[in-house]
Amino acid sequence: LTVMAILVSMAGSILAAYLQVSAWTRLSWQETVAGNYAFAVMECLRAQRDLLDEANDGRSAEELGLAGAPAGSGWESPVIGMRPLADSPNLYQVSVMVEWDRGATTHCVRRDTLIRKE
Repeated sequence: LTVMAILVSMAGSILAAYLQVSAWTRLSWQETVAGNYAFAVMECLRAQRDLLDEANDGRSAEELGLAGAPAGSGWESPVIGMRPLADSPNLYQVSVMVEWDRGATTHCVRRDTLIRKE
């Protein structure tokens, strides 16, 4: 009986560790996909520099007609922040924020870059 209790305890510990690692792995995968999605939106902006305008600050990628969302549910269209730098008005600081829901929690990844408007 004691041996059986020890085996059940060990099995529970192993299962708990596996579930935690599985959750971390899934979150890591989602953050990687979100980061890649943000970079894809940035590359679309580099290809369509005419969209670089303060009037487009705070708009979503969907509103601007940029990169589609990754497969799967819970992804929201990224919000794009773009502002010209004071020292160089043709150089824009661009931020792309991707959010997704995972259960009751909302996660966010933000990527920043500079893009020159030519």
